[in-house]
Amino acid sequence: MKKTISIHIKGFPFIIEEIAYTRLENYLKRLKSALEKEEGADEIIEDIEIRIAELLNEKKTTAKQVIEDQDVLDVLNTLGDPSDYTEQEETSGHSDYHSEYQSHTHNERRLYRDTETGYIGGVCSGLSGYFNIDPTIIRLIWAAAFFIGGVGLFLYILLWIIIPKANTSIERLKMKGRPINVDTVKEEVERAANSVSEKSKQFANQLKNDNRIKDGVSAFKKVIRIVVGCFLLFIGFIALISLITFVFGTAQFFPATTDDGFLSIPSMAALIFNDSFDNRLAWISFYLCSVSFVVFFLLGGFATLFNLKNKWYRYTNLLLVLTGIIGFSIGIIVFSRTGRDYTISGEIEKEIATVSSNQLVIMPRAKTQLKNTDYMVKENSLWHIYIGNNTITESGIDLKYHPSKDSLYHVLIEKQAHAHTLEKAVERAQNISYKYDLNNDTITLPVSYSYPKSDKIRNQDVTIHIYIPKGKTVSIADAVIGLEKPALDEDDFDEVYEQRGKIRSDGTYRHRD
Repeated sequence: MKKTISIHIKGFPFIIEEIAYTRLENYLKRLKSALEKEEGADEIIEDIEIRIAELLNEKKTTAKQVIEDQDVLDVLNTLGDPSDYTEQEETSGHSDYHSEYQSHTHNERRLYRDTETGYIGGVCSGLSGYFNIDPTIIRLIWAAAFFIGGVGLFLYILLWIIIPKANTSIERLKMKGRPINVDTVKEEVERAANSVSEKSKQFANQLKNDNRIKDGVSAFKKVIRIVVGCFLLFIGFIALISLITFVFGTAQFFPATTDDGFLSIPSMAALIFNDSFDNRLAWISFYLCSVSFVVFFLLGGFATLFNLKNKWYRYTNLLLVLTGIIGFSIGIIVFSRTGRDYTISGEIEKEIATVSSNQLVIMPRAKTQLKNTDYMVKENSLWHIYIGNNTITESGIDLKYHPSKDSLYHVLIEKQAHAHTLEKAVERAQNISYKYDLNNDTITLPVSYSYPKSDKIRNQDVTIHIYIPKGKTVSIADAVIGLEKPALDEDDFDEVYEQRGKIRSDGTYRHRD
């Protein structure tokens, strides 16, 4: 167990072992003593302290936050011992002898790797310092050796292993062949300190730039939050206004009119859903989904705009989501039950006329009695549905023309409806009322048909099939329809060739080949 203390070196906090702190304190005292007569000693020492702080900071990791004695030793070895400069002064009697001693004794040159200015292992930088050659030239020679036979790579790795790294200021001076004295050491220390200072400035500028980026990102996020919040509020308010209009306006904006006003959507829904229970469930589903949707967007807009993130907001959101899911689930059940009543089609077909003449005349009858209490669904001045107290009347009669197999006209009526069973579908088809008139070669066809309101709207439809003899025609409104036999086999003609038309609610006829 080792005692530790907390210190600050140039603003950097450290937890350091007591023995390491003592070693570092003694080093700084010796350094101050060695440089006390030098001009700018305080600045040099301050730069060295910054260097010490940086080197010690590099020793810290996520798993290791305490500076140990060995860490301090490594840092001090990198900076060099202050006694390396003081010893020279003590061994010299006067300045001339001192200079001569320096030039003969300490002006030695050794090969080191310069990792501070190098890019990879510092081999090229070390060679350039040793031979006093531009490092770019050394690198070009090495690159040429690499591309010519690949010798450069092997030799570089070998030298990287063999040549030691210049760790201290003294070793860097030896690498450059410079004399080791107070001036050169001070110059080297100043150079290293300037390098650290420059790196520190770059680091500080980087922090400032990072802070500016963070501020910019924060401002951008704020703008996005405001835009998204306003958008959510806009959707929420539009949905709220629509819901209020729908509820308190009694939802009377369905495109159906009568003397009493508009047909309400609830009234129309009652004609579609199977029974009153399904109808009520459908409206419960609608209100649950609508209210949860409106509140979700309004609350989400306010929360986004004002950056609300408390538990109340999360729980409310959860409640709204659950409410929406419940409403949606009820809606799926109701609509699946209603949709099942549209799955099976039932038809009944009956021949209503056999005519022997040169031309069959079809007369559309557009007159339909409409009571003041009936609703009429219209589109482009054409009505489609009358909704009375007990019956529903739909307009639009489909006509299909087929080749007759004999010389007679054959007219058939087909009634169709849907239900969840074939029996129920056929029953609904039988409930369709369509009153036509036959007078010799003239058939009067109403433009509409009706069925009981209790049968609901289940795709009820009426189709008139007319079989036309060869060479004869049908006259309807302003159109004359004849079937010319195409270039097909006899059997194919009877099965494939047909034409279509439709009598509209105003008594006009539209033909489709």
